Amino acid sequence: MKRIHLKPSLSSVCWAERRKQRKLWVLLLGLLLFYLLYLCWEADRDANRPQGFLMLLYELPLLNSLLLPVSTAVLASQIVDVEHKGSTWKLLETLQSKKSLLWCKILYGFLAIALFLLLQTAAALLLGHLFHYEGSPDLRLYGAYLLNNLAVTLVLYLLQLLLSLLFVNQAAALSVGICGSLVGFLILLLPIGPLYEVIPWGLYGATSFVRMDWNPDTRAIFYYCQRVLPDAPFWVAVWIAGLLFLLHGMFLRLETEGLSLRPVSGKAKKESPAVPARTHLPAEWIKLKRTPIWLAFFLLPLLSALLGTSNYQNNLSVLQDEWYSLWSQHTLFSCMVFQPAVIGVCCGYLCRMEHTGCNWNQLRCLASPAKIVRDKLLTAVLLSGLTQLFILALFVLCGKGAGISSPLPGELA
Repeated sequence: MKRIHLKPSLSSVCWAERRKQRKLWVLLLGLLLFYLLYLCWEADRDANRPQGFLMLLYELPLLNSLLLPVSTAVLASQIVDVEHKGSTWKLLETLQSKKSLLWCKILYGFLAIALFLLLQTAAALLLGHLFHYEGSPDLRLYGAYLLNNLAVTLVLYLLQLLLSLLFVNQAAALSVGICGSLVGFLILLLPIGPLYEVIPWGLYGATSFVRMDWNPDTRAIFYYCQRVLPDAPFWVAVWIAGLLFLLHGMFLRLETEGLSLRPVSGKAKKESPAVPARTHLPAEWIKLKRTPIWLAFFLLPLLSALLGTSNYQNNLSVLQDEWYSLWSQHTLFSCMVFQPAVIGVCCGYLCRMEHTGCNWNQLRCLASPAKIVRDKLLTAVLLSGLTQLFILALFVLCGKGAGISSPLPGELA
């Protein structure tokens, strides 16, 4: 008799993952089309043709830092979202081990990223020949570009996969991806420093090796090869190893309803019998009490404050008004980048439960529409106000850390 294998192999699991995510390839093809249109526009400028192939190696990491963080967030979210929606983590564990499930999702994302970057590099070389760039491309440089950006994009994909596992509502992980795109692009405008390596979205700039010299008198641009940060490959390897370790640990905690933050081993705490207790908190506040939304409210303002302070310290020759100059840099990143994402995550969580279970009519049986709107609005206002106070505290701490000794201005209130 033939032996029947109930558990599928890793290749069959990856094949099932590919069939499940067929529509995702449309996004990658659309992204590749955008790159082609931009490179065609860039190739039409005569000033860049003498060094056209080097120019491409300078422009592509800039585009990657702006577009690929969002794309990896969508990729990771789509790969995990089906299991979250159907609460099928335990069901999948009966078909294959958690280890094979984890590596399938990692390999599937890695192959999608590798194929996209390979097509992107090939399209850049083809357009260079079609537009008659002078000389021939150095294939070693293009190979180095492909490997560097593949490793950095893998870092971002692993980070977004980690966030997509942690947050059942994928709006939180997507918000981080959107903010990461803006952060990665803004970091490249700052002087070269530790932020390029400490913040994962800055690794595109840290691993780049083509730099630009612009002459303001002649308006001529000259491209040359020079590594931005020689130790960047080491930090990329550290990021990959650390994220793989965290992902492996998180997959061991997957339960039927998703990720469990309680320890895997240990005795469960005795739960007291459910006794209805009076509370004066609105239902919206109770609903947010045990959600991971607080991570966004703490981490995003903290990241914004670090970027603003770094930009202030690197431009002290221009920013000489101390507290006022520091405030301008903090609000530049906070108001234009992070605050809209934080408020968006908050409002998404406030309405998520009603959308998920079609609970709008049930909720209206318990409270009037006016009370529902009022509670949601007041909760959003309260959380936004707490965020402003946290931003204010970070501003004062960063100012003291930056060496500002003058008293706080009265206009701060």
